Amino acid sequence: MENSVEIWTDGSCPMNRGSNPGGWASILVIPESRWETIEENLSINYNKEDKKTYKCLEISGNDDTTTSNRMELTAVIEGIKKALELGFEEILVFSDSEYTVKSAMVWSLKWAKNKWHKKIKNKDLMKELYTLCSENNVKVEWVKARDGNFFNERADELAREEAAKLNEEPEEENEWIKIDMNNTFI
Repeated sequence: MENSVEIWTDGSCPMNRGSNPGGWASILVIPESRWETIEENLSINYNKEDKKTYKCLEISGNDDTTTSNRMELTAVIEGIKKALELGFEEILVFSDSEYTVKSAMVWSLKWAKNKWHKKIKNKDLMKELYTLCSENNVKVEWVKARDGNFFNERADELAREEAAKLNEEPEEENEWIKIDMNNTFI
């Protein structure tokens, strides 16, 4: 369908203690009928499983103080927002986070009905996800992690790369000390 899109998401927070760097990624698998209408650079992915070529829009980002759950939620939210920006009307999101899937499809419905009175972790992201899902044709489904699914593996790779960007040690500048032939500092 021309106005439908699949989005594969993942989040990564290697230390996952609430104040550590993390990354997120969303891969929008663009239908062939829309390849020419998307002005952004699309990556070309060849899936060995089904022997098909796909054009995808990969988006990702990071946060220097976060958790794995926040990165998983952010990946879904940012993927949905990008799909809506591109004019897609039917959105199917795949996540390997049961927390994220249940947040989008079960828990947030209850919390919204109760006017969000309960103390809820990640309430800001939960409310945003609820709004995106309830006001648009969005479905979020669970997919098993690290099970060889091409797009799930690629999203995982991108999210890990984003987290690693913030975990990299800055290069230290070497301060060279100059000493002359008599061992005195210059």
